[in-house]
Amino acid sequence: MVNDTYFEILVYSCNQDSFVAKVTAEVEKNMASVPYRGTDIWNRIREEEIQRHLKPVRYNEIVGAVEVHTVGSQLRADYWFSDKSRIVVGSRAKGVIKWRGKLIEKWYDDSGLSSLEIFDDFRAALGEQVRGHPRLKNRFVDFEALDRGGPLVDWRKALGLP
Repeated sequence: MVNDTYFEILVYSCNQDSFVAKVTAEVEKNMASVPYRGTDIWNRIREEEIQRHLKPVRYNEIVGAVEVHTVGSQLRADYWFSDKSRIVVGSRAKGVIKWRGKLIEKWYDDSGLSSLEIFDDFRAALGEQVRGHPRLKNRFVDFEALDRGGPLVDWRKALGLP
């Protein structure tokens, strides 16, 4: 198999707790001008406003992605990023995520590593690259799908190794 994409790892502007705190603070600031009359209506409006900003996606502000794929017997991760500081789902101003470059490539052609060892080696190297990359180190890179599904992939077969 050549050039098969196995995972797309989404990159968000911040982690979920930070995002919820930011949305809540903004709603609190806006609700300060709404008079409180001692009823539950004020609280209901406040909660509805918070939920309106928290779309049914995990974090909401996607700014890029890391694509894990194979090229012959090498495992690569390319990064895709937006020119915008954030892309808000449901916004009228659409951001475009474009290919920005190769983040990492690891050759495994003469490797005697097992499939799981290949994954562990690549995952550790990828994590190190993300922590040191100027556009990724202050973002939330969601490795959950890779960490859950990566060990289940037969990486030796994906890389064309015997």
